[in-house]
Amino acid sequence: ELVVDCTDDNFDHLSLQNYKRINSYKADDGHMCLDNVRIGESQVANAGKGLVAAKTISKDDIVLSSPVVPIHRRDLFGDGTGTGKTAISGINNYQLMLNYALGHEDSDLLLLPYGPFVNYINGGGGSAGQKANAVLKWHKTGEKEMEAPRRLQFHHHELFSEYAKAVTETHGKGLVIDIVALDNIGAGEEIFLDYGEAWTKAYEEHVKRYQAPSDASTYRTADQWFHNKKLNPNPEFLKTVDELKKDPYPDNLQTICYYDSDAKIEKVDEETNTSYAVWDDFPSPPHECMRPCNILERYPDPEDEDRMLYTAEMMHFEGEEKYWFCNMRPGKHIARDVDYDGILIVDKAYTHDIFLDQAFRHEIGVPDDFFPREWLRFKVRRRAEQEPTRSDVGDEFRRKKTNVVISRKSPKEEL
Repeated sequence: ELVVDCTDDNFDHLSLQNYKRINSYKADDGHMCLDNVRIGESQVANAGKGLVAAKTISKDDIVLSSPVVPIHRRDLFGDGTGTGKTAISGINNYQLMLNYALGHEDSDLLLLPYGPFVNYINGGGGSAGQKANAVLKWHKTGEKEMEAPRRLQFHHHELFSEYAKAVTETHGKGLVIDIVALDNIGAGEEIFLDYGEAWTKAYEEHVKRYQAPSDASTYRTADQWFHNKKLNPNPEFLKTVDELKKDPYPDNLQTICYYDSDAKIEKVDEETNTSYAVWDDFPSPPHECMRPCNILERYPDPEDEDRMLYTAEMMHFEGEEKYWFCNMRPGKHIARDVDYDGILIVDKAYTHDIFLDQAFRHEIGVPDDFFPREWLRFKVRRRAEQEPTRSDVGDEFRRKKTNVVISRKSPKEEL
């Protein structure tokens, strides 16, 4: 957690007359508006949505700005632990996040943009058949931003002199990119970036070798199935285990419930080792832990007959002991009065099509000169010296802590 001392002087009190509108790519201290773009249907086949100019954007204008999260490439590989351990058999070894990250083929550093709209920008060139009309550039810092306390600055240039591993481990410093128009872009035109030769080659190879799974024509994700009125005519009525025997959900779906250690246990049957609880979110915080569950009964709410309540068996799951707020006492758990909002129909683990072993995975390429030399792999830098210790510039910033579980609740003794 990063704690910053702030005063009223650190904040603009939203006095709009003080705002200076800018969209030109130059160091300035104005504020950029997002009314120049909108989300629309992409011109690229099978791309879905894209970013479209809502009004004319002039050459060298900033289309968008976005902060980025530095991530080490290994953290998006395998089982996601950053240990290099591969995913289970048949599952894609790279996380979907890789497709939205910016990277260089000679670097282990990836940058994940998370600003508004930025991840809707599709790639031009190659098989897309569209010419790139925008380019990635580093944000230029204005004088007022440079004068601000360093914790309030958005873009920290000193990270350019760090090596990739140090950049990913530094917390509290930021990097910002600008998407800049290469040409005049007319209203209604889609905005494209050049994803790079490596991405284009990888995607073209993917298209050539891809073979759809045998059940592709009938496959539906949980979200697609749930909102399909023909397949799921009564979404407000969740099926009980007895009803599922006659009319089961698709094989790739399962029911999960929110239920955690804050459950109000009414009684415990020691003979059957069964805990009976009432599912109640008030006045305690909402249940945070999602777990597999079986719907045993459905009945009207005595206080509102149009509202359904459920009795559910809450299941233990592998690894729940790692999360104090998920850890339940041993045995069965039966909860009554489970609200509709406390139950979800979701995809079973690793059945979503994004986990297909042959699903496309590749970072978006950055221009060749975009990454500083220090971010490239050692053999590419061709330097004899060992990697130095990180810069002492910005020592007031804390280092990232990885693999830490964060909960809205306070830790308490396990049951």
